[in-house]
Amino acid sequence: MAGNVPCSVAQGIVEAKATQILDTKPKAHCVVIDAGNRNIYVPGLGGDIVMELTFDPVTGTVSPNAPGEVATRAGAGPRHLNFHPNGKFAYLITETTATIGTFAVDPALGTLKELQFVDTNEYKEQPAASDIHVTPDGRFLYGAERKTSMLIGYKIDPDKGTLTQIGRFPTEKTRRGSNSK
Repeated sequence: MAGNVPCSVAQGIVEAKATQILDTKPKAHCVVIDAGNRNIYVPGLGGDIVMELTFDPVTGTVSPNAPGEVATRAGAGPRHLNFHPNGKFAYLITETTATIGTFAVDPALGTLKELQFVDTNEYKEQPAASDIHVTPDGRFLYGAERKTSMLIGYKIDPDKGTLTQIGRFPTEKTRRGSNSK
């Protein structure tokens, strides 16, 4: 049993009946659940949106929240979302424009409100940002960009959640992920 969904394991593969199949914009890239396990956010890389969903723990299903999505700039390619430890802010990295957005989180409504978008650099060719992490103490944020193999660091304003760049740090070639712990 995994949660309330019956599962069977055959030859190392977990199999379960889908409780729900959700229609998304192209390339839904990750699923992020808030600390209260009530609200779910799904960046849609090909649709330039972040879906806002409400989770029903009784049925194990989700439904669109009102308004149900937050749009990003056309062609931005929202990829990964990460929460600040205080739960008041969420950070979104976009793959194709390599920007990082700061959003205020309304935990009661499950909605995101854009506060800021920052560029990670001026690129000579189309960037390919990949991952984002907030440090456990909530003081810093790091985003990865694959084509330049850089981690871009930001200081987080503790009251506003906004970002100020502190540096760019070379990393392994074509870095896709990082761990801030």
